[in-house]
Amino acid sequence: MTLIIQATTAAPDVIVQQNAPIPFELGNSGTAPITIVQPGRGYTSPRLRLRDLATNAVREFAGKPGQSPLETHMSLAPRRVIKWELEVLSLADTLAPGKYEATVVYDFNDPPEPALSNPLTLTVHRHTPANLSLAGISGGPAMINYAAWVNVAATPPAIVRGRINAFKVPGNRQTDGIVIVAPCATDTRPVVSEPANQKSSDDQWIAWLAGNDLHAAFVSDQAGLAPAKKISLKLESPIIVEPLFCDPALDGTSLGVGGALLWSADRGGGKFDSVILGGKEPALDASAPCPGPKPRYMRSHTRSTGVRLCYLIQTVADAITLSYLQWPAQKTESLPLRKIHQWKGELLAARTVMDDADNIHGAIALRYEKDGKSIIEVQLWTVSPKGEFAPGSNSEIEPPPDTLIREIELALTADDVVMAQLTDDNANRYLWRDAAVMPLGGAAARPALTQRLVFMNGADPALLTAQVDLGWIVLAPDGRPYRFPGK
Repeated sequence: MTLIIQATTAAPDVIVQQNAPIPFELGNSGTAPITIVQPGRGYTSPRLRLRDLATNAVREFAGKPGQSPLETHMSLAPRRVIKWELEVLSLADTLAPGKYEATVVYDFNDPPEPALSNPLTLTVHRHTPANLSLAGISGGPAMINYAAWVNVAATPPAIVRGRINAFKVPGNRQTDGIVIVAPCATDTRPVVSEPANQKSSDDQWIAWLAGNDLHAAFVSDQAGLAPAKKISLKLESPIIVEPLFCDPALDGTSLGVGGALLWSADRGGGKFDSVILGGKEPALDASAPCPGPKPRYMRSHTRSTGVRLCYLIQTVADAITLSYLQWPAQKTESLPLRKIHQWKGELLAARTVMDDADNIHGAIALRYEKDGKSIIEVQLWTVSPKGEFAPGSNSEIEPPPDTLIREIELALTADDVVMAQLTDDNANRYLWRDAAVMPLGGAAARPALTQRLVFMNGADPALLTAQVDLGWIVLAPDGRPYRFPGK
């Protein structure tokens, strides 16, 4: 009585933090039934044995009690074959770059006897993230964010799509769902999509500019990656407004309807152009003027009704102006840019989010002089679906003595919880939260690469930090890996 395991395809090449599926078959080559753990109903089998081909070190990984349903056994009849699939990162830790010999191990009978599959070579490539774009799984508050970035360690560099989970997941794998989208230049800035408010989508459009060409690719967890398409634009210094729009395909096999909004320089200031994604090729839809200087902040939000809006902030001298406009479209009347509020001071940062009722919640950080003293203040505000502006609370940021803050990044929830990552003129980082400023510690204190302030577990401050060759890590403010409370 012998259990035969046959890995049926070669293991794919992956980057660090990207999962690798290993399909395999279980077969009984004997003349009598054998007992095995029912696939998907236990944690002792299958196991994954990895041998590092550079060091010859061998490690074996198995599931954990509680990670799988109550272990159930089954009888495997002679000559019967069961097809199953093992995902490497469902068992193994995140693997460092290198080459590994991977073997599937599966126990049979009682007492257990191990059966081993044919070995496969698994290659894990370096992964250094840059140029992050982040958007929610839904148009409103979300505990899952989809992201696009560039892996600058790849040759050539490549656009990557992934998921950033703000809740507890097995193995503390806060980054998953990685798909390699397309090769690109190192300085490419990909933009990821977001659905309308109160909808959710595991499908994304990813768009990026290469010169005056707009490229767009569709990624679906069900249908996979569709080939990228492009449209040549005749725009001056175009910028893609984050995020794109995506209305997911209902059948899970075709492209979802998508859209991109671009700002570009134009006579008398600038203009917005909307691009339709989802047809045979991307297509320009309509344009709308944007008088005044290049916006310092732009963010797109789609209401639950499907209305797509862009909120933007422009500055002239010490005047900071908040405006919004509806995406231009041929099928609807183009409405002019509407100015809704103005502040005085130097704009340092801004952030907008949408709540479940389509209200826009905003935060602005500005610097101004008062009684000969430089004041940094964060002001909260909301805009109703009717376009009514309402000011919220104001809070002062008091940096450490003799410290000049040169850069601020805001993070905001739809419940008006606000915090900020501060950078001083010596590149030291600080966290401002609950009216207090504290220096970030360890690896978060002076990051060499991208570091984004995010909320974990609802409203916990954390830093999504890029690592050389090793992908993303989520750090607590003290610089240690973030751990969920009580875990």
